Parts: sequence; structure tokens; C-alpha cells
Amino acid sequence: MSPRLTGAGWDWAVGGRASRLIGDWGSIGVAYLQERDHGRLDASELGVDASAAPTERLDLGGRAAFDAIHGELADVQATASMRRGALRGDVYLGQRSPAHLLPATSLFSVIGDVPSRRGGIGVRWRAAPRLDLRANAGALVIDDDPALDLTLRTELRLDDRGAGALGLELRRSGGPDGGWSGVRGTARLPVRRDLTLAAEVERVVPDDDYPTMAEVDQGAVWPWALAAARWSRGPWELAGAVEASASQVERYRFDALVRVGRLWEIP
Repeated sequence: MSPRLTGAGWDWAVGGRASRLIGDWGSIGVAYLQERDHGRLDASELGVDASAAPTERLDLGGRAAFDAIHGELADVQATASMRRGALRGDVYLGQRSPAHLLPATSLFSVIGDVPSRRGGIGVRWRAAPRLDLRANAGALVIDDDPALDLTLRTELRLDDRGAGALGLELRRSGGPDGGWSGVRGTARLPVRRDLTLAAEVERVVPDDDYPTMAEVDQGAVWPWALAAARWSRGPWELAGAVEASASQVERYRFDALVRVGRLWEIP
């Protein structure tokens, strides 16, 4: 592992979103984003989104992003949700391009979020006032090859506001060259009013035919772990995190991040 600290000049991004309510049952929004890399145009996208609640139990939503540089749709998502008591059901369809992948914030996001077309159904059951159970059964198409994507999640909130919570997730994801199975545990603990601790652990077991780098012996199980702390006092905030992992492209990796922030209120 070698340091990857590099300098960059004239890198910036600017964007904005405007929205308008449509009566008391829906809304529509328009957004624009432009990014520059060393002064050169790197991304230029126009997005639209809309949501509607035609009945008390039915919610509809959708969004689309148009890549103005390449002249193509970069991201399309549509969802429909139905609520009935403690149950909520979702149906979703979408297409995600490489430019719209989630940040690599965990091992699941590194190997699970890939350019693909997706669709499926999800169910959430509020089994108790502070306990949610979720199940998702979907399919993704990668390079015209279909595969299953299955997820089971449970979350136990430790207080009424949800400031503290414990979670467990099981996931099975396929692919044209091999799939993987994983388990993820999360914990968020408000130790004091101004201090919150958090931890996440993931373990991924790849299939025997999962593609890897031949020169790297990653082993049969890939681990990922994160420990973080956040302290706030008045307008000031101090946060830090350490992350360690191994994956199909790196035998090991260690990262640390510290952030200091202050909030100014403009009357």
C-alpha cells in the first residue's frame, strides 16, 4: 500500500435545484450540476424529479438525469410505494450509469454498485415500535446478463428519535462472472448529548468463479470495518473515522479521516 495524496488545481463543482409544490399532493423539481477538473469540463448534467401521492396509501416518484456532454440519459429511477398499517411495499425500476455509482463508502458499495439496469420489489414491516424488518428481491442486468439481488435487513432503534440504532443486513448478489454473499452489522450509539460513536463491520464471501486479480491473494473472505466518532458543541463539530478493508483488488487498505466544521447562521 502506498500513499495516494495528490494535488489538484482549479477543481470545483457548482449546482442547484429548484422545486415547486403541485397542490397538496405532489411536487416537481429541476436541477443542474457542473464539475471542472483542472479547469476542464468534467461533468454537465440536467436533472428532473417528480413525486405524487394520489391517495393516502400510494406514493409515486421518479427522477432522470441527462448527461449534456455525451448527450444521453445517465440515470433513470421510478418507484411506487403502497402503505397498509405496519406494512409498506415498494416496486422500483431504474438504470444506473458509471457516473452515478454510489461512493465507495464500504465493501458492499465497492462490489455491489455496478452499472446496470435494476428492478424489483421490497417490503418493510414495522414489527415493533422500534424494530423494522426489510426484505428486497430484485434483478439486475449487467452487459445483457441477468442476475438476482437479494437483501434482508433488520434495524432496532434504541430511542424514539432513532439517534441510536443497531442493524444487521444479509445480502446475496449475482453477476455475469460470479456472485457473492455478505453480512453487515452496524451500531450507532449516542454516548452523551454531544458525542456519538458508530461502527460498521462487513464480511463478504465471493463465489469460486468471482473475478479477482491473479497476483493478489485476497483469501476466501474479504473483511471491511469502520469506527467513527462525532463531537459537537454549539456551532462547532469535530468528526473522525478509521477504515480497514481487503477486497478483490487490494490485499489490505487502511484510511483515516478527520473533519472540523463550524456553522454560521445568517439572520
